[in-house]
Amino acid sequence: MSPEAVEQNAVAPEDRWLPPRATAAVLGVSEKWLAAAREGRKGVEGPPFRKLGTGKTSPVRYNLARLREWIESFPEMVDLAGRQSSLRSFADFKGLIGTGMRALEERWLFAISNGKPVDFFQALNEGIVENKPATRYRWLTPATWIQMSDDDQ
Repeated sequence: MSPEAVEQNAVAPEDRWLPPRATAAVLGVSEKWLAAAREGRKGVEGPPFRKLGTGKTSPVRYNLARLREWIESFPEMVDLAGRQSSLRSFADFKGLIGTGMRALEERWLFAISNGKPVDFFQALNEGIVENKPATRYRWLTPATWIQMSDDDQ
């Protein structure tokens, strides 16, 4: 997900604080990797965070705007095929449906709420990310998104 997508789709990113699970999903890394980076064990200084308390198990939160700045501090790279993702919004993602092989490779981040995929930014705006700590996150292709969305219908 590009930093532009984060900025374009999120409401007041400077006011949004993400739990580690959501932060790991945005970055496309495991929570374990994120914790190791936070502790300086990954050879990279992890994204800035706030610890809510002083105890060993005190919750940790990541500011969405600062996360974007952290991502931008790294050089821009391209994938092995020499291209970057073209997706900049959920509308772009939905526009890929039925457009061929390229659509099968693209992915968008979703929160899984009650077994259904919810666009990550919609979930963020609805408070699902902050208020439901057990929420899972997945990067879905258009085909998987359609299948998961239609399961109960």
